[in-house]
Amino acid sequence: MSTAARIEQSLWIAFSDSSFDALFSRYRYDNLVNELRSRTVIKLNKPYLHASTPSEQSPLWLTIN
Repeated sequence: MSTAARIEQSLWIAFSDSSFDALFSRYRYDNLVNELRSRTVIKLNKPYLHASTPSEQSPLWLTIN
């Protein structure tokens, strides 16, 4: 298994058992959220993005209410 595949597998495990969220929350999460509240979101048409790319409804994206 390649290094990249091992890193990806480990990240998915961390997402599934919530350890990624716990670690993320420990390091400046509140500051990041405050900075992102003032952002401008620009949705791009992505015709060349591979169909299997998890671009919608994914734990990879930070959702700020």
